[in-house]
Amino acid sequence: MKSKKTKFNIILFVLFTTVYFLLCYNFKHFLFGSAGLRFEFQSKFLEFVYLKNTGAAFSLLDGFNFGLAFFAVIIVAAFLYYVFRNSQNMNILTLNVYSSLIAGILSNMAERFVDGYVTDYFLIKLSESLFKFSMNKIEFPVFNLADVFIVISAIVLSLYILFGKSRLKSE
Repeated sequence: MKSKKTKFNIILFVLFTTVYFLLCYNFKHFLFGSAGLRFEFQSKFLEFVYLKNTGAAFSLLDGFNFGLAFFAVIIVAAFLYYVFRNSQNMNILTLNVYSSLIAGILSNMAERFVDGYVTDYFLIKLSESLFKFSMNKIEFPVFNLADVFIVISAIVLSLYILFGKSRLKSE
């Protein structure tokens, strides 16, 4: 029989994951709607663009869409298994990290299944005016909110694994 803390943590995890998933999956509809970009936004650092990505990060494995979605199913299943097995030992921060990671993966996976591609829309730009030395404009790959959730979660999990397992566990 599961303890009250385990049940509570699982409920929190499901709630966080659902909210993060809905945010990631629907943000593109907020930006673009059905008629294209709803509003123009461009600054020195950020621009909204519309890009259909049938590959993985940085458009790697372009055209391998359903293989990537299948791989995502396996990764999500592994993380879900881990979270449900260890939820009693997790605090809110840890639950949030796993929730945002899984929500980001699920959002990109859902887009692959529904649309046949992932919509990317954030373009970060750095210009030479930001630096003291001369160089051309630097543009990062175009990405979406789900990618932000995945990358930040992966960084936090990596730091957790490398430096501080005891810090993220409940007392």
